[in-house]
Amino acid sequence: MPAFESLVDLCRLAEYSTVAGTDLVLRLSRTSQSVALIEAIESGGWDTTLRVDSVVFVERPDRLAEWCSFELIVHGMARTNEVVANNVVMVLRYNFGSFLGRPPSKYYLLQERYASWEVSHHSDVQAYQRALRVLKLMRRLADVVREREQSAEEAIFLTTRKRSMPLVYDSSVLSSVASDGEIDRFEAVVFDEHHRAARLDIAKRVLGRFFDTVAEDDRFADLLKRLPQASQAVLADFDLFASGFSFDKAREEFERKKLDFLVKINAAGSDAMNKLIAIPIGQGLLASQMKVDAAYIFINWTLLSASAIFAVISAMLLASYVLTLRQVGTELGAEKRLLEERAPPTYGQLKPMISELERRIRLHVWGVPI
Repeated sequence: MPAFESLVDLCRLAEYSTVAGTDLVLRLSRTSQSVALIEAIESGGWDTTLRVDSVVFVERPDRLAEWCSFELIVHGMARTNEVVANNVVMVLRYNFGSFLGRPPSKYYLLQERYASWEVSHHSDVQAYQRALRVLKLMRRLADVVREREQSAEEAIFLTTRKRSMPLVYDSSVLSSVASDGEIDRFEAVVFDEHHRAARLDIAKRVLGRFFDTVAEDDRFADLLKRLPQASQAVLADFDLFASGFSFDKAREEFERKKLDFLVKINAAGSDAMNKLIAIPIGQGLLASQMKVDAAYIFINWTLLSASAIFAVISAMLLASYVLTLRQVGTELGAEKRLLEERAPPTYGQLKPMISELERRIRLHVWGVPI
């Protein structure tokens, strides 16, 4: 068995294990299995020290009594290709962030009891693997990738102006890293072969817009958390590109729709007023026909019934009027959200016009609590 795999088996066999500085400290019992594993790692070039009751034991481990408890110290845990660490946090800090961008070829995590050639079920390990996937995508997307001290690398994006994203993060972000499905979606949206050049340019511009106000060293960590929003923004901008969207056309189209909304508001008001204006006249005529003589009580009740019918018709007309205005308001809200999502600059220019329309609708509806 290779030496590092033997070291991993020895860690799993140990009653206690930890990495202290550049030393791996294991507490074991003398068995034929532990002796064989120690011999295997020593033959692989690992330097060890064996202690019994805090005293260095200079003889071979098979000289120990069966089931004798001892401490094994494996020196030189600062290798760059085979690493044993206490946990994922220590891997990220290892040698000033050497493994932020690329994991060691082989590594073992004591607390998670995870070896790199196994399938992991530990959340921190899975998050680390997802962060590496996102980092790899940024390497593909960047125009220039260069080495940078105390970080994996630095990605440079050249769009309207140069933007830098150091590919650095820490353990605090692992709980918020985007899921595998979200990473798959981002990769599909950005690196699809259909209009690939346009997609890449749009993705760079979206990242520039997202992180323009974010501190440089926080950008990649922020991206790990906001990758779903970045995918959505890239897809929305690509839809605009694919449909030949024009901001000027959007403005002209919305101004035409503004006239349609005004026509609908005025039509609803005029129709309601034309119908409601006749009801007070009818009510007045009914009231003028009522008699005080008891002999006409049946006629009076008939006139009261007709008046009640007029009142119900009035309520129905008011309800129809208000519901029509609310429908117009709903259509206006949908158009507003669509414009805000697809063309933020144009939405900013048209916002006063939209607000005026919303106020006009509220004014017409005000006082009719339906």
